[in-house]
Amino acid sequence: AITYAVQDANSQRKTEFTELEVSQHCTAADLWGIIDGYVVDLTGFVTHHPGGVDKIMQIVSTRDFSFSRGPNAHFGATAAAFADAAKAFESAGRPEGFELTFQNSLNNGGLDNAGRVTGHASAAMGAIKFIGKVKLETISYLVM
Repeated sequence: AITYAVQDANSQRKTEFTELEVSQHCTAADLWGIIDGYVVDLTGFVTHHPGGVDKIMQIVSTRDFSFSRGPNAHFGATAAAFADAAKAFESAGRPEGFELTFQNSLNNGGLDNAGRVTGHASAAMGAIKFIGKVKLETISYLVM
């Protein structure tokens, strides 16, 4: 089951962040990460992750973490739930307090880098809060 919650759809706030800004939120008590180009607050999720706190803390140091591709790809249900939440977040205008809560189960669990199932909880996993998108940074070069 997937649930979404929105606190304030009319809030005016920053919705694009640099990688440096995201990296400043790097403790279990204040943890942000970038997943598939979205900046997410993982603080409410970190202790519920079936792979453990150490696994989720790696997200903050992974430049291109993805639920749907690469070595950290998850079961299809997890990738699909995140993709659906991202679409809903965009459709709602990137509102403050937009949360994704999903169930972890045998069909929607986590995989380690070797492809082994790492968790089988059957309860809500905690909330991932969408903050915004990662800002593409441009570098200017002076040509002489």
